[in-house]
Amino acid sequence: MNGNAKIYICTHTDFDSPVTNPVYETADARRMFDADVADNGLPGLFYSELMTYHELARHPDMLPPIVGFCGYRKYFSFMDDVPDLADIINEHGCIATTTYKTRGTVEQHYNNRFSFADMDVFKAVVKYEAPWLWPTFKAMLDGHELYACNLFIMRKEDFLILDQLIWHTIDAWLSIVGKDIVRRVTGHKLAYNISGVGIANQVRQGGNLGERLASAYIMHRFPRCKTYDIIFTRKPVIKTIKKMEIKKQDKVVAIVHYNTQELTAAAIRSLEKHTPGTHVIVFDNSDKTPFDPTGIDAEIEILDNTKGQLVNFDEWLEQYPNKRSSGNGHASAKHCKSVQWLFDHRRRHFVVMDSDILIKADISPLWDERYAWVGQESLHRSRYGNLVRVEPALCYINMPMVHEHGVSFLNPAKMYALTGDRKSDAYDTGCWFHEDCKAHGLPTLPVSLDDYAVHMAHGSWKRTAKMVQQFIEDNRALWE
Repeated sequence: MNGNAKIYICTHTDFDSPVTNPVYETADARRMFDADVADNGLPGLFYSELMTYHELARHPDMLPPIVGFCGYRKYFSFMDDVPDLADIINEHGCIATTTYKTRGTVEQHYNNRFSFADMDVFKAVVKYEAPWLWPTFKAMLDGHELYACNLFIMRKEDFLILDQLIWHTIDAWLSIVGKDIVRRVTGHKLAYNISGVGIANQVRQGGNLGERLASAYIMHRFPRCKTYDIIFTRKPVIKTIKKMEIKKQDKVVAIVHYNTQELTAAAIRSLEKHTPGTHVIVFDNSDKTPFDPTGIDAEIEILDNTKGQLVNFDEWLEQYPNKRSSGNGHASAKHCKSVQWLFDHRRRHFVVMDSDILIKADISPLWDERYAWVGQESLHRSRYGNLVRVEPALCYINMPMVHEHGVSFLNPAKMYALTGDRKSDAYDTGCWFHEDCKAHGLPTLPVSLDDYAVHMAHGSWKRTAKMVQQFIEDNRALWE
């Protein structure tokens, strides 16, 4: 499978690849083609990853029938579990990332981050140089969605057309605005600041404009494009290439992180101390303190959702006008939604673990493939009856089994935080998963978490920084 396809990981630096599937190949224009400067004299940085795309397009004989691209810190969510690309391309024509949703229009989004003047000129160029694409390009700019990050997979002939479109259009734009990009950016700095827009990444303007053009091309050429979510990684995510070589029996733990750097770091260290060799996934929802794995001797994969790349919580919560006010920013609902994302995109067994848990014993017994879940049950009493949930603080989930039976972790219609239904907030934190497994007749194994871990009482979000630090210090022996 996929012998007629190649996904190029475009890079400008040395890195440990998080994927091992042979369909991937690292591509650096400087090393492959000794190309660090474009023919027009502009540095490769101006075109960003499109420089490598272009150099590959100039050597079509070395390209397979199906060509794809990702970045060394940007991947399709299937990662190593690459589907049959030929089947998808035959049906859909193209694979791209799930469209990025902008708050304003796509054009406003661009102007707020780059340069309104450049887009004004570029629109005129597209209308003149590519009239066949102009209606789609204009509709995209007026809309609220685009295919981001120049990640796509398509037939070689379609890619070659796209490459020619991008480079010809950008060359025409450069003939108007000039090639002295650095001087132009510096000269316009005052105007940008007065207008309230930034000048960040202006030297990569070719890549930024090319991204919008590629998005319009995909929308125009492939209206039935197949999409996958995008996974962002960042250094030093990968400690070893072996990280992604996860076999069925390997131990994987997923931690949802939200600004609690010290707690999450201590949690991972305690896990590595008592259950060494565990592969840790950090689903990072931080808006203030993104998780930093520096100095942690563990095998860590970071799923970067700090800017809503995987789950846009603002847009998701807007779907529920009756949601309750929340003193913790709907943390429980966001946690469940994050775990549901793992349900949808990860098909291997894993243990979901809170970031305010410290491991005190080997948790290997939790991985028991005879059961849909292994974890602690708790009873919630209410005037509507007793509700039982499985504690999401530390719980093994048998992904193949629950997927086979269509079980989900999250049911928004049942959640108190989203609907205002006052029966119980148990559905916000594990009750629905417990009920769904029971409804499908799946075997489960209740255990006591006290045998495996220490949990910070009432959740870290209710605690002051001093109290959090005290919890870490009081349990230093577990993680040091």
